[in-house]
Amino acid sequence: MFFFKSETENIEFMVSCMQFINIVVHSVEDMNFRVHLQHEFTLLGLDAYLEDLKCTESDV
Repeated sequence: MFFFKSETENIEFMVSCMQFINIVVHSVEDMNFRVHLQHEFTLLGLDAYLEDLKCTESDV
């Protein structure tokens, strides 16, 4: 999450990070553990950071 938040100019890296997070969370078959992983990313500030990024524009 530290590198994801610090690389704001590198859109390709940010997209790759989000793809990785989605793969990690959705590859788990146990629904309870999946919810746990989602909660951990929320505690790390992913939801708030994505809300901030929603207003960001990029030519890429």
